Amino acid sequence: MDKVLLYGIGTEGKCILESMNGIEEELGIKIIALIDKMKMDHVLEYPVYQPDKIAELSFDYILVSTEKYYLQIRKELEETFSVNPGKIMLWNQWLVGRGRERYYCNICKNKLPLMLKYGNEDSNFSSGKVVGCGERKASRCPFCNSLDRNRWVWYVMEHYTGILNKGQRILHFAPERGIESKIRRLDCGQYITVDLEPGKADMVMDITNITFPDNTFDYMICNHVLEHIKQEAQALSELKRCLKEDGRIVFSVPVCLGHGTIEEESADTPQKRLQMYGQEDHVRLYGNDLQERLLKNGFKAVSYQVKDHLSEIEIRSMALIPEDIVWILEKDV
Repeated sequence: MDKVLLYGIGTEGKCILESMNGIEEELGIKIIALIDKMKMDHVLEYPVYQPDKIAELSFDYILVSTEKYYLQIRKELEETFSVNPGKIMLWNQWLVGRGRERYYCNICKNKLPLMLKYGNEDSNFSSGKVVGCGERKASRCPFCNSLDRNRWVWYVMEHYTGILNKGQRILHFAPERGIESKIRRLDCGQYITVDLEPGKADMVMDITNITFPDNTFDYMICNHVLEHIKQEAQALSELKRCLKEDGRIVFSVPVCLGHGTIEEESADTPQKRLQMYGQEDHVRLYGNDLQERLLKNGFKAVSYQVKDHLSEIEIRSMALIPEDIVWILEKDV
């Protein structure tokens, strides 16, 4: 058994601890303490020490929980606290080859002993059976950070579209990192990413004002975007305008299959939106009338629901939500 210190007990560190709980022996790990610069007495059953106490502890590895600050932490551990560099690892790299292969990520192609929790518990989601939001105990891949919904989007794109064929012109809104990197590696054709926030994509662009000519793209990817957009009709009109006559849109949103779409003018503050839609920056909660709304705005929509296309074993292995849906949209001409 490897005696391990886990460095970094923020949200990510706690998530890692929770995901490893109960399978430590299988992974060949014994967590003897947690390391963090914040002063804490205990997290779960583990003692927490600051980095200057590392020299007093006996361990085989220090596993760093955060990829973002890994190099910075590694440098400090080596130079300030004289830790042997061979004992410092990013936690998911240490995970490779350990434990039973319970899960499979179809984006990064890794077989995994665990998936990480994602989302927050919310009574609106649990009572209304909202698909694509809320807390999921096993959702996020520890290697590529893909979520359940990303893996289903990629599966649909691979199996039910020609988006990965050579020569495609593709526009991707608010790109998911794992999907973006896969498409770039495959070099399908002209691939452009856009986002409203600077620095997150190739171009800064508002979906209600797409700065490309009519009939430009073979494919567009628009997942978990429209629930943030107040001007829904304008956004759909712009998508339709820029899509080629035979083009297709890969589309998804959080959806509640138990009732129609909820969109209230009274939800005019972050707190009210959180209470009504389950997230502060959502402006509506889509329901079982979504296909009708898309048709009204000029699109034919074919739905692909997980449980209609995969076996229970495959769904568990890929950590998907059985009710999750991806739509493929075409112009209704």
